[in-house]
Amino acid sequence: MQVALKTFLLSLILTASISAQGKMITVVGDSLIGRVIDGKSIREVIGNVVMTQSDVRITCEKALQYITENRAHLIGNVVITQDDMTILTEEGYYLGDDEFAYSEKPVTLDNGEIHLTASKGYYYSAEKKARFLGDVVLVDSPNTLNSDRLFYFIDNEKIDAAGNVFIYDTASSISADSLIYLKEEESTYAFGNVRISDKKNNNSMLGDTLTDLKKENYSKITGDPLFIQIDTTDSGQIDTLLISSVTMEQLTDSTRKFIATDSVKIFRGNFSSINDKSILFTDEDRILTVKETDESMPPILWYERSQLVGDSVNIFLEKNQLEWIDVRG
Repeated sequence: MQVALKTFLLSLILTASISAQGKMITVVGDSLIGRVIDGKSIREVIGNVVMTQSDVRITCEKALQYITENRAHLIGNVVITQDDMTILTEEGYYLGDDEFAYSEKPVTLDNGEIHLTASKGYYYSAEKKARFLGDVVLVDSPNTLNSDRLFYFIDNEKIDAAGNVFIYDTASSISADSLIYLKEEESTYAFGNVRISDKKNNNSMLGDTLTDLKKENYSKITGDPLFIQIDTTDSGQIDTLLISSVTMEQLTDSTRKFIATDSVKIFRGNFSSINDKSILFTDEDRILTVKETDESMPPILWYERSQLVGDSVNIFLEKNQLEWIDVRG
């Protein structure tokens, strides 16, 4: 009996030492039971389990380590740590050869800056990349992002989200089919059914593709973009400004202006316009429409029963109502 036991233990040691060419998982715990099931060497480690591989550390209540396959089944209060990153779940698996952990149960990731929860998750420790599926919620103060699925690249702090994406803070929000966010550059790229909402100015921009460069105070939206601003007149009636064009840009620096270019159409109350380019100065309550080239059609504006044509048309608003118009050229 003793010879058989020694032979089995020696087999475990030799198999573990050659496993995965140095990627061997090391496991310790309060108690360890070794057995062979279906020809597979298994360690059952129970109580205060600590598993390590390179700089990855995993703790749990119980682990089943499959020696020859260099993988482990993790059970109860699973905590995976690498550098400043921590992943929590109730049950998961770790594949030593692939340096890969996953859980089909709810997971939480935290690295001190972001807090993320999802229905299930996958973590690639060598690449420091995580993938999450189902009811994903990522909080990176002051922003919160919801999506159906998400990749998080830890080293370069890149987020790639898809499926019912919605990111918001106290002042604004963006919804889209998919979105890429680069935290260090403070840049956001959104694709498909894009909608940007500005709560403070009560306006929205719709389109197909968004580029938002926060450090440069610049954003651009293309793909049949539409600008919508809803206001209420003194009489309580809803008054809506609509602007459509081929390209829309927004500058949020000291000039605070919104630019619509190519095939621009403006509608508001009793007036409308078609032109090459319109600039909405949000701090001045003014809309400037201009003729881009000598060959271009000059801006045309209709107000009630009047039609105005000029090389440039300045529309001045007072409390978002038409105050006066300056036509030149």
